[in-house]
Amino acid sequence: MKTIKKGRPQKGWAFKAECTGSGNGGGGCGSRLLIEQRDVYKTFKSCIGGPAEEYRTFQCCECGVETDTDCVPGIVEQTKLQWQERQNSAEEREKKISAIIDRIFDALADEQEGDNVVVWSSEIHRQLKPIISDLV
Repeated sequence: MKTIKKGRPQKGWAFKAECTGSGNGGGGCGSRLLIEQRDVYKTFKSCIGGPAEEYRTFQCCECGVETDTDCVPGIVEQTKLQWQERQNSAEEREKKISAIIDRIFDALADEQEGDNVVVWSSEIHRQLKPIISDLV
């Protein structure tokens, strides 16, 4: 095999899945989801006296129901607790970044007058929100 042109480095894996609630009492909403590596975590179930069974689980971003899946194309290292801590810290970072953006727009509004600044700052904030989400 020869490389014709180098590409970008791989940044994890992803797969498509449906929110079913499988392995967690059902109740999934049926949303079709693109699950990324950072969305999957290990969960464990055990009976008294029996060995613990390990599962690969994701939480639906639409309804919050967890679904166990065997479609994971790679290694899952994070536990549910680690995933929750990452989610919480990401939400905190997003709040801080949004607050900074709001302060910038407030300062701009103080310098400028008229509705154009409000429309402009709202549009910039709308466009920056998905970028901020990707950063966290």
